Amino acid sequence: MDLERMNPRGRAKTTSCPNKSILCWVITAFLVATALGPALPSLAQSSHLSRQGSVIPKNGFVPTAYVAIAIAEAVLVPVYGKNVIESERPFHATLKGDLWIVTGTVPCEDPPPGAVCPGGYAEVRISKKDGRIVYMIHSM
Repeated sequence: MDLERMNPRGRAKTTSCPNKSILCWVITAFLVATALGPALPSLAQSSHLSRQGSVIPKNGFVPTAYVAIAIAEAVLVPVYGKNVIESERPFHATLKGDLWIVTGTVPCEDPPPGAVCPGGYAEVRISKKDGRIVYMIHSM
């Protein structure tokens, strides 16, 4: 897509994104999205609009365990570190009412009978409806 800009003589000059600037690409993406907007499929079947005009998915912003686990890992890594969180995979998600309860697995391989595994696991509670993090902890 071409954009107009003024040359030193004050005349409009048509160019495509000079120097691949981010602002140029953002403007181009906006213009393309605006032009294609009416051609996109209707969201009416899978969602509805709130009073503010925002789309609200019928099954909530966190409709599946897969999405809940992805969100949980995304918020846990900056707090507890990538190595710690990856060591607690696989994560499990259970829906209780409107909350996803996502828990990690205690990293412990072949413990002797009756032994307590060292370390702990993460737990995150996420609102299915709006994706809010309601609770987050790492037990020891």
